Amino acid sequence: MGNNIINEVDKKTAEVKAKLHSITSPNKSLIILYEYYRFLLALNNTQITEAYIPEFIPSYSDHFKNFDPYCTHPSLTQLIIEQAEHIADFFPDSEIENSLRASSKKLAERLNELRSIIKGGASPDALIGRSALTNIQSYMYSLQLMTRLIISLLKFPRTKKNFI
Repeated sequence: MGNNIINEVDKKTAEVKAKLHSITSPNKSLIILYEYYRFLLALNNTQITEAYIPEFIPSYSDHFKNFDPYCTHPSLTQLIIEQAEHIADFFPDSEIENSLRASSKKLAERLNELRSIIKGGASPDALIGRSALTNIQSYMYSLQLMTRLIISLLKFPRTKKNFI
């Protein structure tokens, strides 16, 4: 049974390597790595997890650090943050742990900002540099990437000149 699990993990690892070589999107790359680590952590086998988890950590950490929550469904972003925190536990007192935790905190702040915008809680002044969105509806496909966006613009008072 142990060899079957190892063979399955080796096969999955090879598939991820192949996929990562053909993808240019950092968000999509992180989602592929998220799925890999979700599979690995679901094995509930500490020895196998500890053996394979370092395989993609440099890439995972880089993509996680640069992940844009505005291009992914908030619930998936939350799962990615939780997973990064869990992975950080495998690297106690290390630069990897520090990097993942710092990136996790930053991404959580950006996710909260996105949720505020989606709920209409952000003022138009807070959206300078971002689209003035009051309603975001996304339709998700196999990799949970945003493929459609419906935008409703706020109606600004005539006393102010606003440019979009």
